[in-house]
This record gives sequence, C-alpha cells and structure tokens, in this order.
Amino acid sequence: KDKNTITQLVEDLVQGRVDPLRAPFLCLDVVRFDNELWSLRNRRLHALKTYQAGLYERGIHHTVKVQVCELPLSDPRVLFKFSQCFDTTSRGKCVTVRTRQ
Repeated sequence: KDKNTITQLVEDLVQGRVDPLRAPFLCLDVVRFDNELWSLRNRRLHALKTYQAGLYERGIHHTVKVQVCELPLSDPRVLFKFSQCFDTTSRGKCVTVRTRQ
C-alpha cells in the first residue's frame, strides 16, 4: 500500500515472477461508468501501467492484459468507493497514487 510495494510489484512483473493474467490479487475491481470501465484499484493499475510503459521503452509492443471483476454501481458500497476514487482530469489516461492519510 505504499510506493515500495508498487515498485516491488513492477519489478516482479518485469522479472516474470508475477503473471498479470494469473495472479488473483491483480484482478482489478472495475465499474462501468459513461460506457467505459474504471478501476477501483489505482495502485495496482498504476503498477500495471508502469510495467506496460517499461515494455514499450524496451521495444516490446505487447499489450498487458489483466482480469477484471465488474462491480455494480447500484451497490451503495461500490458507489461510495467509486466516488472516492474518481477524480480524473485526464479521463483515465494517467493514474495518480495518493498517499494514505
């Protein structure tokens, strides 16, 4: 839940110790909003996007695929979590990881 954990996850992905399609903890909880899927797990999403960018930098043009679990916004707990997470200014192109308070 901190920067070191994200950094370690990226390293594990790079080294092949973690497979984004097979690691259960990397299954992203998402909601459908405005006809798009939005992650509720921005730390994991940030790590995956960092890993993807690293692949591209090394000339590997492979799209990283992950499993998702689509949650209903009709569930008040999911709606609350989404309202806490959804503060994008880039329509999801960038992921910001905030420190816990």
